[in-house]
Amino acid sequence: MSYRALLIGAADYEAPGITALPFVPGDLERLGEALVARGFHEAKVAQSPWFTTNVINGEVSRFLASAASGDRLLVVLSGHGVHHDGQDYLVPEDIRPELHTFAEGCVALDWRRELEDSTAAQVVFLIDACREGIRHDTKATAAWSRRKVADALRRKVAYVYACSQAEVARFVRDTDEVRDGHDVGIEPGASFSLFSRALADRIGSLTDLADLRREVQQRVDELHAAYGKSGSPQRLRVLTEEPEAGFCVFPPVERAAPELPSGPERVWAEAVTTHLAWTYTKTDIPELRAACGALAASYARDCRTDDAMRQDPWYDDELAERTTDRLGFLLQRLAPGTVLSPTEAALLAVLPFAAQAHRVRQAAARDDVPQAELGAFLDLFPRLGRRLRGLTDTQAGAVRDIHWWGYHRWLARQPDAYTAVEDRAPVGTGWIREELGTSRLLRHLKEQRIAPASAPGTVRSTELAEEREVAPSTVYEHTVRERLVSGLFKAAHALAVDPADLPEVLVEHLGISDSVSLPELLTTVRQSSWAASGPGRSLTALCGHPAVELALKRHAESVDVLLRSLHDGAARTGSSLAPLAGLPAYADARRVRPSGSAPANLSTGIRFRLADDRVQELLMGEQLYGDRGLAVRELYQNALDACRYREARTEYLRRTGTATAPWEGEIVFGEGTDDAGRPYLECADNGIGMGVTELQRAFSQGGARFVDLPEFAEEGAQWASLDPPVDFMPVSRFGIGVLSYFMIADELVLWTCRLGRDGRPGRLLKVTIAGPGTLFRV
Repeated sequence: MSYRALLIGAADYEAPGITALPFVPGDLERLGEALVARGFHEAKVAQSPWFTTNVINGEVSRFLASAASGDRLLVVLSGHGVHHDGQDYLVPEDIRPELHTFAEGCVALDWRRELEDSTAAQVVFLIDACREGIRHDTKATAAWSRRKVADALRRKVAYVYACSQAEVARFVRDTDEVRDGHDVGIEPGASFSLFSRALADRIGSLTDLADLRREVQQRVDELHAAYGKSGSPQRLRVLTEEPEAGFCVFPPVERAAPELPSGPERVWAEAVTTHLAWTYTKTDIPELRAACGALAASYARDCRTDDAMRQDPWYDDELAERTTDRLGFLLQRLAPGTVLSPTEAALLAVLPFAAQAHRVRQAAARDDVPQAELGAFLDLFPRLGRRLRGLTDTQAGAVRDIHWWGYHRWLARQPDAYTAVEDRAPVGTGWIREELGTSRLLRHLKEQRIAPASAPGTVRSTELAEEREVAPSTVYEHTVRERLVSGLFKAAHALAVDPADLPEVLVEHLGISDSVSLPELLTTVRQSSWAASGPGRSLTALCGHPAVELALKRHAESVDVLLRSLHDGAARTGSSLAPLAGLPAYADARRVRPSGSAPANLSTGIRFRLADDRVQELLMGEQLYGDRGLAVRELYQNALDACRYREARTEYLRRTGTATAPWEGEIVFGEGTDDAGRPYLECADNGIGMGVTELQRAFSQGGARFVDLPEFAEEGAQWASLDPPVDFMPVSRFGIGVLSYFMIADELVLWTCRLGRDGRPGRLLKVTIAGPGTLFRV
């Protein structure tokens, strides 16, 4: 994409009654130099002994035809101009009005056919004509055309006239003098067109048509008053079918970066504007990169000015920069030939800093969380509840540390944590402002928090698209693969290791005689790395406490799950995740070791454990339920919850305007003998169903309930926002009832299909479970 300009001026008129315009060549030379200085790749001032109709038409036609795809063209036409019979004309130098109808000898300002054939992205005509000087220094009273740019044109076109209807485009003669009291910075004896001189004077600050109209008009007014021109100042006229704001006529202004303190604002802004992601794009858009840098600086200010986070022992102020480093590592392992779109690069550069600032802003907005509410949340972790009740006043530091950990977990589950509140000054204009808006970024942050170990698209509550159009029907048109961006961001965040996201084994070892040191934890995390291990990566860290070692090993397991999920997604035909096939194939923690003298085989400590198989036997046996028939009741209760869930979701969709098919809940029990002669009991319902996420995070986890999942909390908040709210009362209390199924069966076969948030059914799954300790076969 190039910015190119053609400047044509008719000055040497010899026909009677038409004043020569000797200042025009100087105007065009001055304007051409200004355009080049402003960033135009070419500004050609046309040269000819005689600017005839054929010469002018030939120059414009060749210029339009020479455009490469995506070029932005500017055509400047200066001279005398007239209007006749609905058409605007430029008067050529060889005009002989006494020989034929005046208009027939002029150049019609209409190159519609050439515009249609040109491959330029946009064309702007600047018409500095309609001069005083024809017939006694005044233009005929006929108005300039009310031209409309044809809708059929396949590119952006604009016409900018130096004056409006029934006006003339003024110029200064070399004999004109500046009036007393005015200083316009122009040497005496200069001759020029007010419009061309105003444009050359103000071009350094212009970008789009709105800038041009405003700034050039202001300068024309100044010159008009300074030289004492008669009447009112001429009014610029802009004709286009496009919005003037955002119609970029000139290259983006390379403004000096604002002076930033030597702290995070400068560091974060530079980290974003110099991010490796930009090198993977084919089109560099300086406005976009500058907007990203400004956004990152504002994020740094949020984090720097928040006092509460300085007291948070789990807060790692280096997390965003570490995530950015990990992201660069992952980018270098994308499939060969991968190209990122401008918006994809921008999101990847900004998201690590947006995530850290979002956490800080959420914490600052909720600094008055009721302790009763936080205490109720911590009661979901019985061990922590007992620990807190046992801590004395002398252990206030441990109480604070546990509360801060609980606060982070509680905050992540709040339904409105990812609802956009547009209180931040927007950056950029047009599509840039939209793509970097809070609501767009929060969709990625929400996906990362809700499903940190799953490939994007496996959690239906998010709205990330495989591909989405950006800036359609403009020169900037491109697509953004939101799930690709999300996958890279998730992986980078996981590899960066957020201390606040580590397993609760850490917080379980606070407030004891051999307590975890949180400052040492931060040091360990910051010094950790991922060493090459075949096609995968091994977490490398020296740990000063067994709980830290165990937490990092468990974290590596979750990273492994994420990487394998991303590879599965990349292998799907037509998936936007295909470029992720080159990411590490797996992750492990073989290089996580103790820093002390504990034997390697006992480094993660010896502690009390429950024998999984025996505990499962207790939970699914008659020792707990007393009656095997109660397992049938558990089947019914779970089916009832599924139907009530679907009823609530359907009611919400219906009340918010989404068409839904008629539905009535149904639960049917049946029994019989299968083809192998085995008796079976069947329970069928038409409730909400399950997807992979529900199977992984609720159904397969004894003690876990679907109502504790973040996506359910988010949906529940939407139901509660209606008046009256949507009611939903689950039967399930402990999340262990599913284990009772094995009181009456040796094998479970589950057919399930999740009803999405949009009311559409998802993928039909068949799940076979041979026993409580066996793997699910999906």
